[in-house]
Amino acid sequence: RPDRRQRMKAAVDEFLCGAGIDVSATAWSQLDEIFERMTATNREYNLTRITGYDEFLVKHVADSLLVAAAIPDLRTPQTTVADVGCGAGFPALALALVFPECDFVAIDSVAKKTTFVNDTIAAIGLDNCRVVCGRARELGRQPAHAASYGCVLARAVSDSAVLIGECRRLLRPGGVLVNYRTPDAIAAESQTTAREAAKHKLTSTVSPVFQLPGDNGTRQFMILRQASISY
Repeated sequence: RPDRRQRMKAAVDEFLCGAGIDVSATAWSQLDEIFERMTATNREYNLTRITGYDEFLVKHVADSLLVAAAIPDLRTPQTTVADVGCGAGFPALALALVFPECDFVAIDSVAKKTTFVNDTIAAIGLDNCRVVCGRARELGRQPAHAASYGCVLARAVSDSAVLIGECRRLLRPGGVLVNYRTPDAIAAESQTTAREAAKHKLTSTVSPVFQLPGDNGTRQFMILRQASISY
């Protein structure tokens, strides 16, 4: 089993390197610790449906980090990134480990999930990620969060048109809202997303289509950038 884990980790690491994303040995060790903590917590309550190690590497780690191949913002030092609907901590935890020059805020409205993420941050000594329990729409009206984020990420949350309404107030001028989708979902939402984006002066583009490792489906990102005005 350890050999199988190492082979799978090596395959995912090679996949990420091919996408221009470098995960250090220290970060891989911390990701393993996150997996063990996540698995233990999942025995107490339903934190995530992803419980196998291979699934964790592909659907949490690789999928979370792929966004860095789609947008340059995550490689810009001192960018503040919000992960809306962070669940068990992804993509925020993985991205914070790989991009220590950026600051991450993991947001979720479920207290049990934010407690897990907060405890995990403390356990692995991650100093560029913090947790907020709340809803994006409500936080966007609070001075501490309104127009505060250079990048807002959403993974497995909602369609892009709805997400604009929920999250646009979190973006600073020039900031970018990125929704993790599939090509089919983007095609189905294209008209409503374009209409909502135009309404709020956001420019919309889509990333290339990425094939996840191990024939685990495809990923495409809807990218919505804020104009140089604030709300």
